[in-house]
Amino acid sequence: MARGAVEMTVKLYIWNLSHGGRGRADTEHRIQVTGVDQFEAAEGERTLILGWDDDLGVFGAFDVAARREHLGASPSVQITSRTMEAAITSGGALQAKRDREFAVAVRPDRLGRYIQNLETVHGGDISALTADPASDTDAIERRFHHLSDPGRRFDFSGEESAILRAEVRDGVDRLLSVLDDNPVPRGQIGHNGPPGPIEDDGPDLRASLEVVREEVGSDQPDGERLAKSGAVMAWISRGIDAVRAEAKAFATKGRELLREHVAKAIGGAVGGVLWNARDDIGRLLKSLLEVLIKWLELAAGLF
Repeated sequence: MARGAVEMTVKLYIWNLSHGGRGRADTEHRIQVTGVDQFEAAEGERTLILGWDDDLGVFGAFDVAARREHLGASPSVQITSRTMEAAITSGGALQAKRDREFAVAVRPDRLGRYIQNLETVHGGDISALTADPASDTDAIERRFHHLSDPGRRFDFSGEESAILRAEVRDGVDRLLSVLDDNPVPRGQIGHNGPPGPIEDDGPDLRASLEVVREEVGSDQPDGERLAKSGAVMAWISRGIDAVRAEAKAFATKGRELLREHVAKAIGGAVGGVLWNARDDIGRLLKSLLEVLIKWLELAAGLF
């Protein structure tokens, strides 16, 4: 699987969920593991054990770390229908099992989040699955892409639009100030390695901010251009969050690749001063994205 700069190998075991059988509680659902003697979980890979409930349209997900031993004859793994039903509305639901193990119900639209946050979720924290999509940078990025459709009309007139325009301008200025206050030589690559060029072939935060500042100052802003820059900045924001909050969930190689790519995007070296300012950048960037998407959706008649 690949998303942005991150590539990961995913091994999938999946069966249908069915009722627990005669003598079992009405709420019990299970996967009956067949054709497998032992789950494989190689270094650097993510191993998923899933069950699909066709009636509820929800996945049951189970922790491979609790099932490293030989499985024996036709074992089963359980989850309750109440847990599955809870995931329909919340995106994900947690069920405590034995020995601090957690089974998880996952709505299909949150499966990508589950894979990205696999260890955290099975550690008992499902906030990545239940976060409000309206405030999630992944959703905001999709909204920017939607607004960048060619031919979409924007009307930036009106008092409310003027207020939002000013807030966008202030947000851009604050972020550019952080970038200016933390200069990093473009040749610095970190890791105690020799100086060398950082390729400018990916997302660039400063360039996107300059585009937004130019359009904010225009009498007739280009909504499509603003939306495309917003999508780039939302991608960078997601990358900052992933490196900060999900470092343990990535294999070392994948973590370093993501960190390097995001560091380039915000304009600094992997080991540089600017990378160390990522928390300030991340906070200011989220604030800017929220007001920018609001301004564009208002101008497009969607707000």
